[in-house]
Amino acid sequence: MALALRGDDSSQESDYCWSLVQSPKKDDSRSLDECGAALEREMTGQEPGQPVAKELPRRPEQVRVLERAVSAYGGTGAAVMPAEIRGNMARALAHYPRDLGDILGTNVDYSAPEFSTEPNDVDVAYGEMLAFLASVAKDRAAFDVVHDSQAAQVVGSINSLTRDDFTRAPAGTPDRALGTVQEAGYVVGSLYGIHAAASAGDESDVDAQKYGWPRLEGLLRARMVQLGAREDGERAQELLKQAESTFNDAK
Repeated sequence: MALALRGDDSSQESDYCWSLVQSPKKDDSRSLDECGAALEREMTGQEPGQPVAKELPRRPEQVRVLERAVSAYGGTGAAVMPAEIRGNMARALAHYPRDLGDILGTNVDYSAPEFSTEPNDVDVAYGEMLAFLASVAKDRAAFDVVHDSQAAQVVGSINSLTRDDFTRAPAGTPDRALGTVQEAGYVVGSLYGIHAAASAGDESDVDAQKYGWPRLEGLLRARMVQLGAREDGERAQELLKQAESTFNDAK
């Protein structure tokens, strides 16, 4: 349960941040910069700022720190996320790309015990993650770290679709292609909505091309062209409409 911390008292912000660190060292300073670094280290198992070499399952204690931070800065009565730690929070999330994609891309409450994200079973509700990301998005560079990580996941999922996926519907269930484009729509739409809110109406056409529906539509059409599938075919149009529908629902 997050504590309700409000105001600009930096010592309070620092104390609250350090309360989330699992095992603070005796020689740790009480600065917010150092707290952000400590949280990033505990969430990822890597030194702060290091690139994600490849996605690895995280240790349970690392996942629990991530969940605690999301609840603290995105849950009911959440504290205001200090500017000093936004970059750390963004980089930490980039180490959980598939888990975050599950949370943003499906209409499921992953805080419920019957549902699990892959590969780390992150117990975070969609609304909490959106609120957490909204705080991260106050720093454009930090938000782009998360956005670019998820964009890479979306590109990978779209590039897994085959020519048959774009030209014929399966005879039965499940419809893998339909699920893929729906999830892509939810992920891109969720992130676009966060970006638009943080931009406070100052979005440009360039922003729409990078974060919005034109980006997702372009990826889908590019894959159709690559595979030699007709973009105006009935199945292709169905997939485009479903992707746009979930994008609009999420934003």
